[in-house]
Amino acid sequence: MNYQLVLIGFMGAGKTTLSQALGRANGLPVLDTDELVTQQAHMPINEIFSQEGEAGFRQREHLALLHALTSKPAIIATGGGIITQANNRQVLQSLTVPVVLLTASPAEIKRRLAGTTDRPLFKKDWPSLMAKRNGWYTASANRVLPTTGRAISELVQELQHIMEEVSIHD
Repeated sequence: MNYQLVLIGFMGAGKTTLSQALGRANGLPVLDTDELVTQQAHMPINEIFSQEGEAGFRQREHLALLHALTSKPAIIATGGGIITQANNRQVLQSLTVPVVLLTASPAEIKRRLAGTTDRPLFKKDWPSLMAKRNGWYTASANRVLPTTGRAISELVQELQHIMEEVSIHD
């Protein structure tokens, strides 16, 4: 099958965890745009931000998204801020494959990211950042999947259902 599925959402919504679980469950490769960026740059995201700023990171992220989308089959997990760039929103909106917005409550995000040190934009005002991005997430997705309080296995089943539903209509 030529399955492809893209996961978007705020940091801590479950993109990495669910993409890996879904990939394992279906024997599909998983491409994470943050990992693609760090591999290409040969440095961690924090270092990219300090050397190139957010603009440099976002340019690298756009190229990583375009690269990931050339792979079929694949599960693609995007960085939480991928939707902040208009060119990425246009790419995501143009896709015919499922672009699934994973959502989580602010309390759940805070719980999941407690103690994290590798997310340069996770700071005291992250709730306002989340609120600012919500419209962009909604506009970029063609499916929404709430993750708060739900088991990974249940969410993986739901994502499999979405992939199968789309492949039937292809």
